Amino acid sequence: MKFWDALLRRSRQTDAEVAKTIDVANPEKQRQILEDANREIDTFENNLAELCASRKGKEKSLASLKSEVAKYEGFAVRAGQANDEPGVRAAVTKKVAFQGQVDALVKQIDLDNQLETKLKAQLRDARDKVASAESKAQTLNVRENSAKIRQALANNSTSKTGSALSQLNDWEKEVDKQESLAE
Repeated sequence: MKFWDALLRRSRQTDAEVAKTIDVANPEKQRQILEDANREIDTFENNLAELCASRKGKEKSLASLKSEVAKYEGFAVRAGQANDEPGVRAAVTKKVAFQGQVDALVKQIDLDNQLETKLKAQLRDARDKVASAESKAQTLNVRENSAKIRQALANNSTSKTGSALSQLNDWEKEVDKQESLAE
C-alpha cells in the first residue's frame, strides 16, 4: 500500500514541481532522478501486471462457478421432475451458494477493472511526465553546452582579434615612424 501511495503522490506532482526537480545544475543528480522515476514506473508496471493476472484468474474462476450454478440448476430441475423435494432443496441451496459466490466475484472483477483503468491512466501520465522531464533535461544540457561554446568562441575571438589588431596597429605605427625618419 505504501508503494501505491508514494506513486500516487509522485504522479500528482504538478508539472512545475517536476520541472523544479529536474532543473538541477548537477547532471549526475538529473540522471539519478530520471533513473529513479523510471524504476518506479517499472515497479508500477509489474504491480499492474499482477493486478491484470489476478483479474484474469478471477474471470476463470467465475466461469467455473457459473458452470457449478448451471449444474445445480440442472440437478434441481431433474429432482423436481422426479418429485424429489429434498433433492430439489439441496440442489437449490447449493445453486444459491454458488450464485452468491458468482455475484461477489463479479463485483470484485468490476472493481479490479475500474482500478486497472485508473492505474493505466496514471501510468500513462507518469510515462509522459518522465519523457517530458528527460526531453527537458536533454534540451537544457544542449543549451548549456551551446552557451559555453559560444562564450568560449566569443572570448577567443575577442582576445585574439584584439591582440592581432593591436599588433597590426603597432606594426603600422612602426612603419609610419620609419617612414617619417626616412623623410
